[in-house]
Formats: sequence, structure tokens, C-alpha cells
Amino acid sequence: MPSTSQRVESSPLTSVCLFCCPRCKHLLPASLDCPTCEFQLANRNGVLVALPEASDGAFEDYAAGFGLPSYTTGPLVDNEYFSRFIPLGAKTVMDAGSGDANASAHWAASNPDGHLYAVDCDEGALQRALRRNLPNLTTIKAPSARTPFPDRFFDAVISVYMVEHMYDWELSEFYHEARRVLRPGGTLIITSDAPFFDKFVHPVLRLIRDRTWRTTSFLERWQPSVRAIRHHNLKTGRKAAAEIARHGFFVQGLTVPLLFSNFILAAAFYEIINGILPKAFVERFLGTSYTVVARKPDASMR
Repeated sequence: MPSTSQRVESSPLTSVCLFCCPRCKHLLPASLDCPTCEFQLANRNGVLVALPEASDGAFEDYAAGFGLPSYTTGPLVDNEYFSRFIPLGAKTVMDAGSGDANASAHWAASNPDGHLYAVDCDEGALQRALRRNLPNLTTIKAPSARTPFPDRFFDAVISVYMVEHMYDWELSEFYHEARRVLRPGGTLIITSDAPFFDKFVHPVLRLIRDRTWRTTSFLERWQPSVRAIRHHNLKTGRKAAAEIARHGFFVQGLTVPLLFSNFILAAAFYEIINGILPKAFVERFLGTSYTVVARKPDASMR
């Protein structure tokens, strides 16, 4: 494999101006060396490294540092749920904060004519993504708010369980970047944890499962000094949709899975109360997560 300092070899993907400099946004030539600011897109064991030096490194080796051995060493799993939100006919998709591409690998495997770009700061997770052996998957180490892609390049940008880790100003930068790299009419898909479930229900379930009530680990999620535990930007689906709209997107839909909906009787119960209780109450207190689907406006929407 190429060394850290070695240039990316020419290939069908890199022989054209596919990438741009994450610093100055100039398109990169086939050599992938920026002629303006001397930036170089390198290949490290199959992962394209475009991480600007301005990054604080908070998410490098995130999974390993967060104590997730099952995630870093366990079997690879494809999540089929999120593929349904990627529009039919999409050819270029960016998975922002992809990890090992758990949420998007199913789309890549089901759409061999399309191409998936997994973008993350956790190089270990990206190395796991490469183990999927998908010929239409490219892994790139870069912040989701500063990617090495030209304007209007993607048909869809998907981000699953990433935005809750970002401060508001970081999240705003990401939405601006997503709008830049999406073509007119392109789709933005955002999934995050529901705040009530993540703050109160999930910790209690973990407490019961792990029996940690005699230790301090149950309280670690509220310690701001613990950088790895970054679920500090939890919003309801409605607030997230409003924020996405403020960044220039047309919000097409909001999906909120309900608590314990995998169980038939519980699902039936929640379907009943979903028709009785106010929708805002159900979304806030009974949802486990939410998915917002939005569209970048095009000429037909003006």
C-alpha cells in the first residue's frame, strides 16, 4: 500500500478533476497537488487524507477512544433502514460522519452504478469501511464541514447520528457545506437522537442493563470535560427541521420512529396513542430518533 506521504495514484476516479482543495476550493489536477496553496491529497492505506490542519482532532479515533470495541473490531453490519431516504436515481452520495459506512453501505451495494463517498475524521472507522470491499466506495478523512469536493457534485448528502455531536457553529458550517456540494434539487438527509429518549430514557435503560448505579459512569454523559461524549446538541425533529430550513433548504418530511416499535403489541399500542395524543407530544416524548429529509432548491422551486 502507498505510504503516508505518497501521492494518490491515477485511477478512473482521480484522473479527472473530481476533488477540490479543502483550503482554497481550487479544483485539483490529476496529481491531486493544489497548485495554489501546496495542499496534497494523500493516500494512507486506502483512505484519502484531506484533514485540514485546522481540525481540533476531536473525532480522530472516536470509536476506539469512546470505548466501543464491538464497533471497532466486531463484525460489519449494514443498516437497511436509511437507504429508503436516498432518492431513486441518485448517483453520487456523501455519507458525512460515516464511521464504517454502516448507514450507507446497503445503498452502495444495491446501487453499483452509483458512488458512495464516506467522509469521517475517524481513520480507524474508515479502514473498517474499506473491509466492505465495495468497488463504488471511496473513504476520505476530512471534517464534514470542509470536504475536498467541488460545488454541486452530489445528488444526496446523508448524515446519521452526527449532528448531535456538533456545536451550533460547527453544525451551521456543515449545513453550509452540504448546500455547497449538493446539486440544485439535491437531497439532504439528517438523522439524530431524540432528546428526551437520549437524555432520560436511554441512560435509565443502560443503567438497568449495565447496573452502573453504584458507579460514576452513569453521570459521565453530563460532564462537559469528557469530549468524547458529545451528545450535547440534541434537538427535537421540528427544531432541527427549522434550522435546516434557515440554511436554505426546503424541508420535505420528518420521520420519528416511536419507542419500542419493533415489538408488535407495543407498536399497536403506540399506533393507537399516536392517533389520540397531540403529534408534537408523541414526537417529543415517544420518539427514539428522527430523520429530516430536505431538498436544495432549484430553478423550478423559485
